[in-house]
Amino acid sequence: MLTAVDALIEAGASIAGVAVIVDRGAGPAIEQRGLPYRAAYTLADLGLE
Repeated sequence: MLTAVDALIEAGASIAGVAVIVDRGAGPAIEQRGLPYRAAYTLADLGLE
C-alpha cells in the first residue's frame, strides 16, 4: 500500500487519505505517515481471521 502512496507523492499528487475495501493490516503504517485510513471491512468481518 505504501508503494502506491509513495509513487503518487513522487508524481506530485496530494494524498488526502487512503481507503481500502478489506483491511489486511496496513492501517498503522499508513496512519504513522499522517494519512487518514478507512476500511470497509476487516478480515474478521469476512470470517477470514
